[in-house]
Amino acid sequence: MYWELLGSLVLGTAVSWSALRRLPHRFPHPRQLTLATGPVSALSGALLVQAVLGVSGGHPVATLAGALVVSTALLSLLLRPGEAGPPARAARPAARVRPRPAASDGHRAMPAGLS
Repeated sequence: MYWELLGSLVLGTAVSWSALRRLPHRFPHPRQLTLATGPVSALSGALLVQAVLGVSGGHPVATLAGALVVSTALLSLLLRPGEAGPPARAARPAARVRPRPAASDGHRAMPAGLS
């Protein structure tokens, strides 16, 4: 049980460190926050998996997988959106409405379907 928790701390540290190495421009928060979020969230994930599966141990792969999933999910919440793609545009432009010509006798023209 203790080795699984220690392994989850190491795994969380590795995930947060690699995230900072690969995407430093996407983390606007201080470096210490990102480096602390990885191990703490991995430890939380490992404890959650152990509570669900039983504290007796015997599930090291599931415990480390849960630690990895929770650590990655919580680190993704710290990410700032990237600007990788082209700017979004509307699905189709709005239709332009042309004004109807006014009647020659000074009154407003009736729509075509109402006359």
